[in-house]
Amino acid sequence: MNTFTWERKNIIEKGFSLDNPAYLAVAQVISGLTNAPLDIAVRKMNNIRGIMSEQSEKWQKVALSLGWTTWDVGLGYYGGFDPVKPLTPEQQYDLDVSNMRKETSTKQQKQMLLDLGLTRQELKKLKYEEDRVKKIIELQKKKKDE
Repeated sequence: MNTFTWERKNIIEKGFSLDNPAYLAVAQVISGLTNAPLDIAVRKMNNIRGIMSEQSEKWQKVALSLGWTTWDVGLGYYGGFDPVKPLTPEQQYDLDVSNMRKETSTKQQKQMLLDLGLTRQELKKLKYEEDRVKKIIELQKKKKDE
C-alpha cells in the first residue's frame, strides 16, 4: 500500500501504461488476499520487457531470462524502460556549460577566448568562470554558424 503514497505522482503521470507501478502494487495486494500469483505474472511481464528492451545490457537480459527481477539487475523496481527523452535547447545549453566548467581550467578558458577573437580588455570584463564559459559557447556557436 505504500507504493500508492510513495509513487502517487508517477502513478498519475503514467496512466494506463505498463510502466505504471500501480499494476504491481494491485497485483501484490490481490496475491496477499487470494494467494493467486498475480504479482509473479506482472514481474514476468516486466522481465520479458527487459529482455526485449534496447536499454538493458546482454548480461541483464541473460539474468532476466534466468528469473532474476528487474530490480536485481539494476533496471529499477518497475523495469525502468522509459524511452530516452531528447534534451530541450535550454537543458542542452546548461549541460554544455556544466561540462565545460568541469573540463577546462581558468587558464584554458582565457586562452580559448583569446583564440576566438576576444581582446584582453574584453577578457578582463569576464571575471567569473560562468561568464567566460557562456561567452566561449556563444562565440563557438557564432563561429559554427558562419
